[in-house]
Amino acid sequence: MAKFWNSMSGVIRKLYNNLLGFRAMTQMSDTDSQTNFATSMPRWQVVLMLVGFPVLYLINSFLPWSKGLFGNKDHSYFLHFWISVAVLHWLSFLVAAILIKRSGGALSDITGFHFSPRKIAGILAVLLIISVSLIFVRQTWPPDRLPPGLAAWQAMFPATLIERSFWIFMCLTAGFCEEFVYRGFGITVLRGKGLRLWQAVILATLSFIFVHGLGGLFAFPFFFLSGLLFSAIYLWRKSLLPGILLHVIMDFGALLAI
Repeated sequence: MAKFWNSMSGVIRKLYNNLLGFRAMTQMSDTDSQTNFATSMPRWQVVLMLVGFPVLYLINSFLPWSKGLFGNKDHSYFLHFWISVAVLHWLSFLVAAILIKRSGGALSDITGFHFSPRKIAGILAVLLIISVSLIFVRQTWPPDRLPPGLAAWQAMFPATLIERSFWIFMCLTAGFCEEFVYRGFGITVLRGKGLRLWQAVILATLSFIFVHGLGGLFAFPFFFLSGLLFSAIYLWRKSLLPGILLHVIMDFGALLAI
């Protein structure tokens, strides 16, 4: 009898160990590729993305279109400034995507989702309908006057159909590029370099703040808290999509105020 129970306990123990191994394998399967590319990425490339690009945005704050728009309140610099920001946003995304691929990763390791072209087209169609509706509302019923806190900055806000259309494009650009680079990429690669989760979140959030140039410094509490919020959503849902959509919708909402 003792022999029987010994053999049964051995079988149960083996099954239990196999189960643990299976659970560990399934839990790690989604993060293996993340860990591999993040740990293999050279440190200088991480510094390039999380320090180098924010420095470029800060430099952009001192260029003529930034000084003209924000310093001199000259609205003629509106498109010049926002085009410069769009170029930096998409350049940072492109460089990050190249570095991920060169390190053996994939974009899905960052985004956390695999969408078919049809689903992506559906999401873009919904956002397009919302954006067209917002432009129609603002073109049809322009604000009589801006809120007191925004009146002094009226020059930096879109005033024509072309400018409002480009503002919508910037909302989509900011929502996608900033979440990809400073949430998905930033947190993942910093974790891959051995930093604790809270350290990775804080450093990635600081990079996110400096991406907004001098404006990020002047409105530090707002950008810091919003960065933590988007980081929490990314870590909670293990996907960039909810944060991207929230980011875009928040920026869309600003159009109604201006």
